Amino acid sequence: MSKLNYLTTEDVSEILSIAREYKSLPSVQKINFSNLGDIDMESLEISCEINSRLTKRIELLSQEAIAELSALAWLGRGDEGNFDSILAYAKSNPGTPSYLAGKAPLADYLENGLTQIYNS
Repeated sequence: MSKLNYLTTEDVSEILSIAREYKSLPSVQKINFSNLGDIDMESLEISCEINSRLTKRIELLSQEAIAELSALAWLGRGDEGNFDSILAYAKSNPGTPSYLAGKAPLADYLENGLTQIYNS
């Protein structure tokens, strides 16, 4: 990963694995006061546990690696610019671990971002 100086292959692999697990969960309904009785509490607990693992894994990264992870996800999401310009922004405005972990399509974003930096 020539463009990634702080985010290791092991980091990306572990984060992708957990993010794929999170993405594969059935959609959990948005909670509001009108549907509290309809919530599948087991699915909600599993979702929260996986999100917590993902957040904790991202928290293990250095700030520089979090900025690279954010840039990779934003590139893969389709944000405007190339990896270098998105990374420059991410260095001053990195996503937080909980923000990144909360993105259900994070695995897709990271895979798309990796494809783009490898093919450029």
